[in-house]
Amino acid sequence: MDIRFKLYPHQKVLFTSKEKLLYLRCGRGSGKTHAASLLVAIRLLEGKRILCLSQSYKQLTEVMIPEVCRKLDSIIPGDYTLNKTAQKITYKSGAIFFGSYESLENLRGFDRISLAVLDEAELAPANIFEVLVFCLRGEGIDPQIVMLSTPRSGSWLKRFCIDNNVKIITASTADNKKITPEQIELMKRTSLSEAQWRREFYGEAVDDDSGGTLFTNAIMEDAPETGTSYAIGVDPSGLGSDFNVLILRKGNSIKKIEKLAIATAKDLYTVIRNWVNEFGIDYLSHIAIDQAYGLRLKEVLDETDLAMFVRLVPFGASSDLDAYANKRCEMYVTMKHNFEDNGIHGLTEEIRNELAATKYELNSRDKIQLVPKEDIKLVIGHSPDAADALALTYFEELQPKGLLRSRREEIKRRLM
Repeated sequence: MDIRFKLYPHQKVLFTSKEKLLYLRCGRGSGKTHAASLLVAIRLLEGKRILCLSQSYKQLTEVMIPEVCRKLDSIIPGDYTLNKTAQKITYKSGAIFFGSYESLENLRGFDRISLAVLDEAELAPANIFEVLVFCLRGEGIDPQIVMLSTPRSGSWLKRFCIDNNVKIITASTADNKKITPEQIELMKRTSLSEAQWRREFYGEAVDDDSGGTLFTNAIMEDAPETGTSYAIGVDPSGLGSDFNVLILRKGNSIKKIEKLAIATAKDLYTVIRNWVNEFGIDYLSHIAIDQAYGLRLKEVLDETDLAMFVRLVPFGASSDLDAYANKRCEMYVTMKHNFEDNGIHGLTEEIRNELAATKYELNSRDKIQLVPKEDIKLVIGHSPDAADALALTYFEELQPKGLLRSRREEIKRRLM
């Protein structure tokens, strides 16, 4: 049997340690899943009974089980049995049982488990050991619990490790030599705070007191105006619900805000046309429209000379960046970083309140997401329509697309 896998130093420590309780605490992308899947595969070949737990059924079926199978396919192709219904892999006298933190009660009844692997352990409930320890019983069993995770703020596991003198192996994202400096820079750019960066890149168990706040008073202070290009964000509403809000941002300055309780697509187009006439089409960058109620407005604009500037934005669509749960969250974080880098001028008290109430959290897939709009409404009494319209102006970087178009047309005329 030929077993050849390249391991980083922190992964090698994991495989050689005899500690009963062991915690591999790492930055993202440092090779936790690779190490965990290889560890359980090798213990299976040794005839052990292993319990492998992840935060959810989805994580098990889409990540952990396929990863373990890939390891086994490279070592004993066709010789092991995968029972997808029972979430179980067997090979001779060995077995791997898979489970999730969502259904801990299903673990009761397991015994003779010699190795328990807890993937993303900081997402596990604090009572997990109350159930788990009774699985690690049986004659001749020398049990070990291996935890792997990226640290979270306020996690119970930090105190548990201190109180129980748990052996901790640390590693950073940079320990994975396949990750490029450009990717690391993007990771840093999408981090929301220094504490989050230290947790998710360096694997440090640091807390923060941000409470999920994206927009602090400091970054919303009025700044000097800069920039010449402008964008228009449009958050249309359904009939009789919320407001239709349009915002024009020139550089870092909010120049125009229009709120209409009831408006047709043609009414919204009239506002946009008047603004473009006032500020000039040459320095127009883009017109970003929330897709939910914006299809008719896009159709109207598509029949005009503004068609090339229109961007229909589905707020709930997947983000281009893996860090975010959806496009709306990505735009808000982009807006936050832009405030930090360039300042903001002309925020109204209403928008300040909406931004202050728009907090973030990590979802079950470790992606950054905004709190639901219903939660924001409970705080400020209305939907954050103006903040959404402003976020739409950050859908793309500001570029004078109108001026660029005019120059291209002038060059074509000269060549004719």
